[in-house]
Amino acid sequence: MKVAPLTDNPARLRGGARLLAGDETLTVAATREAGRHLLVRFTGLADRTAVEHLRGVTLEVHESDLPALPEGEYYRHQLIGLTVVDPEGRTLGTLEQVLETGANDVYVVRTPDDGELLLPATAEVVLRVDVTAGRIDVSPPEWA
Repeated sequence: MKVAPLTDNPARLRGGARLLAGDETLTVAATREAGRHLLVRFTGLADRTAVEHLRGVTLEVHESDLPALPEGEYYRHQLIGLTVVDPEGRTLGTLEQVLETGANDVYVVRTPDDGELLLPATAEVVLRVDVTAGRIDVSPPEWA
């Protein structure tokens, strides 16, 4: 199967790796480079017809197989859905998306009135992330 890797760590697609394809768990049998893509063979899927149902599906690493991150760093999927709260304790909304920009990431927050708030993911704005509590404390810039 021809795969366009979106990871910064292509070693995650090495032989033996477990990947999620929707609700299906696949095991990588072998991988080889083919230009900007990878050719991946999965255990139990012997030919092109057997992988046809995977066309357009995003392959993901099992959360349990992700390496631990240093203190204060988070995977995006851990942040999506967290409640965003200002210093006065008011709920600003729910983190809906993380945009990559050249300087810093930008948090897209869906507000209670179905609006959108864009917050730079900088140390000055993001004061604390508590994944366990489901909360991100922020100090929004005055223009936000």
